[in-house]
Formats: sequence, structure tokens, C-alpha cells
Amino acid sequence: MKKINLLGATGSIGTQTLEIVREHPELFEITALSFGRNVTLGRKIIQEFKPKAVSVQNKRDVEKLKPEFPDVRFYSGMEGLRAIAAFPEGDVLLSAVIGSVGLLPTLDAIEAGKQIAIANKETLVTAGHLVMAAARKKRGGYSPC
Repeated sequence: MKKINLLGATGSIGTQTLEIVREHPELFEITALSFGRNVTLGRKIIQEFKPKAVSVQNKRDVEKLKPEFPDVRFYSGMEGLRAIAAFPEGDVLLSAVIGSVGLLPTLDAIEAGKQIAIANKETLVTAGHLVMAAARKKRGGYSPC
């Protein structure tokens, strides 16, 4: 069972990831996730996948969602993305956020010993040397999956 910390759950790649998890619940579990401003879809995803932690873009959305999901830890902003990326119960970070926003969360996940699945090129294009150096340092050498 792979436990996934998913950044970008309401986007195209995020929803495709959720479809795979939905089709193979014996293989995958969503332990933590993030989404931006699509609270309507985010709410449905939380109800279905029951993550332990969720990060949203805006703090005011945390206040909307918290009463509905008292067993979920909520975060917001960049701090929230970083918390979800390194969430202790997940094995794998799947980063499906747009642009270089995923850089710091990816570095945090590497430091936390997570496997990394990057679904956008910007993190590696803008700072691939930093990501690869962090991975080599943490793992004692780089080995592509």
C-alpha cells in the first residue's frame, strides 16, 4: 500500500491521480492533499478520500471547511503545501502544482525521506540542481525510479 501526499488535488493531474486511487484502493491511499480555490470540488474529495491533512490556498477557506471535517488537520498557503509534502504518514509526494510553487514542498519531502513524483517540469527546470543535490544527499546517491 502506497500512501500518497498529493499537491494539486483539484487540477487535471490531481483528479487523474484520484481516479487511479479510486480504481485501486488496495494499492493506494491519499493521506494528505492540497488544493487551491476550488472548495466545492475539494470538499467532495475530502469526503470521498478522507485524508488526515488538507491544505488550501486561502486561510478563509480553512475556516469554512474545519467545522465540516473535525478530524482533518487543515493548513493554508505555502506553509500548508510544505506541511502536506512532508506529512509523516505519507510515503510518496505527488506534486501536481503549477509552476515553481512545488519547489520548497519538494525539498521538504526529500528531507522527510519521501519518494517524489513530480508531475510538472517547472520544479526541475527552475531548480533541478537543488532538487537533485538534495536527493543525492538524502539517499546517498541518485537513482531514478
